[in-house]
Amino acid sequence: MKNVLILLSFGLLVSGCADDKNTSDIRSDKAASKVEFEYGTRFCEWTEDLIETVRYGAVITLNNRKIHFKSAECAAAWILQNEPDISDNEIQVVDFVDGRALIPARQALYLHSKLRPSPGKLYISALDRNNGKMLGRVYEAYPGPYLEWDEVLELVKREWGITSLKAAGAN
Repeated sequence: MKNVLILLSFGLLVSGCADDKNTSDIRSDKAASKVEFEYGTRFCEWTEDLIETVRYGAVITLNNRKIHFKSAECAAAWILQNEPDISDNEIQVVDFVDGRALIPARQALYLHSKLRPSPGKLYISALDRNNGKMLGRVYEAYPGPYLEWDEVLELVKREWGITSLKAAGAN
């Protein structure tokens, strides 16, 4: 019963606080891309599944082409396998709190909680590190460590056994 109350409280919290522009630690509009993530219309480059789960996803911009993923861990796997020559600002993830805003992957912290499943099945939820109030509230609802982007890459490499196609001579 306690978990149900926590989940209900979190749902109300996210819907009520995500639009509170008067709170000083809420993400500024400049920090996130205004491009809306198109759920239900794109396929994940890594899994080839339809991208459907709101609050999750990633986009990598490579040679002016946008490559879409259903979760941060799927984008990480694609990067690990393909080793593209891209800068950090070309990797964006969907902010879990906002649900559609894209933020640079290194600007996010990644909650790793078994209580919050992600579409990639590694329990990774990306949150804007500049939104301190929501980082705390999400952690209270779904306890687990926060990871940096490099730690997400290592987790994906370890859990999924990703190896580089370039290193194997596949490119």
